[in-house]
Amino acid sequence: MQLESIAAVVQARDMADAGAHVLSWGPNDLAFNREANPDHFLKTDDDCIEHVLKELTGTQTTLCLRTYGDEQLARYEAMGATMFLDETEIANAPD
Repeated sequence: MQLESIAAVVQARDMADAGAHVLSWGPNDLAFNREANPDHFLKTDDDCIEHVLKELTGTQTTLCLRTYGDEQLARYEAMGATMFLDETEIANAPD
């Protein structure tokens, strides 16, 4: 399941309760959706990630986050995330 909208972010627990094992982070589409909903209480990616991680507490569901460097990976680990798709090499590849 890919989280690409604020609606999906706030329904993370429902997806976990329905049996989803992994929720994947869709930052690009989510950014567009957040821009279209400027008054929503989830303003940033970090707000959304923290919300999802809190909602998944006590479930068997994991949030998978793409990372593009050690600093980002460390920040997400500090938030409590445990599954990562490290795309550092892709981000640093020559054109």
